[in-house]
Amino acid sequence: MGARHAGRPTSPHEVRKSHHSPGVDNHLEARWKAGCRNAAELARGLIRAGADIRPRMVRDWAMRRRRASADVMDATPGSMSAPRWRPPSINRTAWLLRADPSAIVADDRRFLDHLRVEAPDLAKSVAFATRFADLVRRRSGESLEAWFAAAAATPLAKFAAGLERDRDALRGAITTPWSTSPVEGQIGRLKMLVL
Repeated sequence: MGARHAGRPTSPHEVRKSHHSPGVDNHLEARWKAGCRNAAELARGLIRAGADIRPRMVRDWAMRRRRASADVMDATPGSMSAPRWRPPSINRTAWLLRADPSAIVADDRRFLDHLRVEAPDLAKSVAFATRFADLVRRRSGESLEAWFAAAAATPLAKFAAGLERDRDALRGAITTPWSTSPVEGQIGRLKMLVL
């Protein structure tokens, strides 16, 4: 065999074999069983530990591992033949966080409950965003000042500070009975004609 072919697999079956040392494979398998399914995170952990490995190799390992067998973290509770539950997209998650709890199916409700436990700042942000929406839609007796004071200590502090700069406009939008909603389509058409 020439120098060009040195180190290359000699049969198609060798391509599927791991290119890493057994220690790397053991580390990956242990992290996988511990629940880490993110190939980039697995690769970063190995690199931090001093392994000479490329993220692409870990990504390929994770893909082969996923295809090889489904495990408890991949399957829906119940039988293994049942369709897998897929986490919702970001847009769907945003919708679920704002939705009426009675309109959410059980799987999504479990997902939201787990999400709120794992990300308490997100849960707090959603609660304050909901309070703000109720305030603007006049469904709440809360004052604008009270909302600003409470929001200053939340992850929405920057958002609240931006709104505070336009406090007078916001107060006017909340207190006046008028709305441009009925004419928004006409305004959009006029802008199109002008441009």
